[in-house]
Amino acid sequence: MPGKEARFAAALQWLRDANDEAAIDADRRHALLEGARAVVGAEILFVGAAAGAPRSRGRGLRIKLGGDIIVAAYRLAPFSEWERQFLQQVGEALLKADTTLRERLEAVERKALTTTLQRTRGNKARAARLLGITRGGLYLKMRRHRIS
Repeated sequence: MPGKEARFAAALQWLRDANDEAAIDADRRHALLEGARAVVGAEILFVGAAAGAPRSRGRGLRIKLGGDIIVAAYRLAPFSEWERQFLQQVGEALLKADTTLRERLEAVERKALTTTLQRTRGNKARAARLLGITRGGLYLKMRRHRIS
């Protein structure tokens, strides 16, 4: 299997070259994801909040990076070990370069919570129903975001 090892080494070098700058803007992030998708031959490649991951037919791969951030990839054939490692490193590189991703997701969640609670005039059961979560889940998110 020297061919696969060489392909993996080349893919890792490409990832290091593509991620040599500290900040990744939206265009570079898109290019990095598209390049990684092409390297492993995935139909879909997603890095972000688990709730936003697309559903697809075929073989799926989900790698948890931390919090609720995941790498999800889909294609018809199963993923090899080196492809799993490569996709995990792509996700970690994007997460490290875009440290504000988690902050932006938290800001969006906080805004949704506060807006819904204002709209329901503090009625937590109704707010939970509108958000599509359980009342206990709403309380948990309110505690995490320090919303009273």
